[in-house]
Amino acid sequence: MKSLKWIGVLQAVCLVFVSCGKKEELDTPNGGSASTSGTAVGGFVEELQPVVSRLETNGVHFSVTQYDQDLVKIAEGLNQFLDVMRDSGEAVPAGLDIRDVVEDLGLSKVSAIGRSSRQTDDGWHNRMFLHTGGSRKGVLSLLGRDAKPWRAATLAPEDADLVLEFELNLSTLQQTVEPVAAAFGEEPERGVAELMAQKVGAGALSLADLLGKTNVHATLIMTLDGKKRWDPGIDVELPGVDLALCIDRGLWFWGQFGEMVEADLEVSEQNGLKYVRVPESMDTPLGEIRPLFIIDPDKDQVWFGMRESYVERCRTGTGALGGSADFKKAMAGIPDEGNALFYVSNEFCQEVMTAVKGLEQSAPEESEEQMALSLVSSLLGDSWLPSSCGYAWALSNTEDGVLISGNSPMPAKGGSLTSSVASVAAMAGFATPLVLKQQKKAKVVTGVHHMKQLHLLLFEHDMDHGQFPDKLEALVKEEYIEQAEFEALIGAPSDNKNRKLVYVSGLSTASRSDLILLHTPGPVDGKRTMLRIDGSVTTLPEAKFQELLQKQQ
Repeated sequence: MKSLKWIGVLQAVCLVFVSCGKKEELDTPNGGSASTSGTAVGGFVEELQPVVSRLETNGVHFSVTQYDQDLVKIAEGLNQFLDVMRDSGEAVPAGLDIRDVVEDLGLSKVSAIGRSSRQTDDGWHNRMFLHTGGSRKGVLSLLGRDAKPWRAATLAPEDADLVLEFELNLSTLQQTVEPVAAAFGEEPERGVAELMAQKVGAGALSLADLLGKTNVHATLIMTLDGKKRWDPGIDVELPGVDLALCIDRGLWFWGQFGEMVEADLEVSEQNGLKYVRVPESMDTPLGEIRPLFIIDPDKDQVWFGMRESYVERCRTGTGALGGSADFKKAMAGIPDEGNALFYVSNEFCQEVMTAVKGLEQSAPEESEEQMALSLVSSLLGDSWLPSSCGYAWALSNTEDGVLISGNSPMPAKGGSLTSSVASVAAMAGFATPLVLKQQKKAKVVTGVHHMKQLHLLLFEHDMDHGQFPDKLEALVKEEYIEQAEFEALIGAPSDNKNRKLVYVSGLSTASRSDLILLHTPGPVDGKRTMLRIDGSVTTLPEAKFQELLQKQQ
């Protein structure tokens, strides 16, 4: 019976891949291919003409694929797979229909996809077009509706090194999420309903109300200062930074939550603008900053930044990025309007590469950090260095689909992920060390918490028996703790080899309070964490720890 069960599963999985059928291949003008199933018009079926018109045919790659409801057919195959799972006794929601999920997410509207790639002076101009017939349903609605002229060119200063601009429309998210949750059963449906009904902050708005009002245009602007370096505690110095965030159509948000923000801050008004500042300047590793908000009712804008001088440069458009020759070159071939834009300068690329390589060299041998950074470094290689102007990517809604275009360090050939991997890896270059540092902190904190809990149990044992147990396992045997909980506590989260905490036996509360009672099994980044009899937890360099432990013995 088990063999019949898995034969059925394999049959259903195979149906997923064959349900789309075969498509006829047509040669494209540039030696690529277009998958079609209709009558060819000028080398392409008529339905593909809108896709072809959005691409370039004079590059190293050009391809168009008509999908003919392929996602729906794949969903039908997955439904058959779910039926087999139900027949096998698996807990699959009775009403789950993948076709409905695909429809609710708006993915069934994608009828064709085209890609092109053309080499430029120091990179590649790539395009991808998703033909949707103009649908803005489901996930296709998240980045707004009609494309708008870019704000970055007029807001960001000429020396901006990173600009992220995007529409964010969450007004229909509830209508998208609720039917998808319902498809997976009553419990997910109820959970989403409860989540949407929750009140946000101290106001009367529910989460559903907040999402229904959220339809904003945000622009994040950042300028690096290579002359001012700071150490975030990751063994590599990073450049100084100025940043500003502008939220268009965000006044309603301030009306709802601004009073709470203003309660502890300094508020003033000037020329029709409201300035909400931190009371005093703060001395930080990034230099002296004084975070502030600027509320502009006439323009329906909310600004935020670390330094007022930089926010004012952006707000007034002084020396705008649109006049920069580098920005113009990075934007070559990208539409003048759209729904999302990401730009990085050459200096930003250089800083990413320098930081990644420096962190890779300083990371402990065979550590998680070294492996992660080695991966990022290999993905980036030296491909980000050639461009003298930086790179840009954009997403633009059109009347018949979604155009994704960009000037990148790598070509995008067909289904290749190299272009997207490179852009993600660039951000990961900065993000990885910070994330890993926080992960390491979390593991250390968890380990300290475990030591503290064991310390309480050991003291309880001492009160009952006049001494600590000979072995930690006695805490389980004598029913001070359950086995499963004990196993969780004696693990050392920060130890990469999954070893357990080390217990120093033969002690009691009558022993010297500074003696070591528990310690981690090995050094992490050259340091060892230990718990003393008095309950204090200390992290020391390995040499100092060994010296103390030897004296204790």
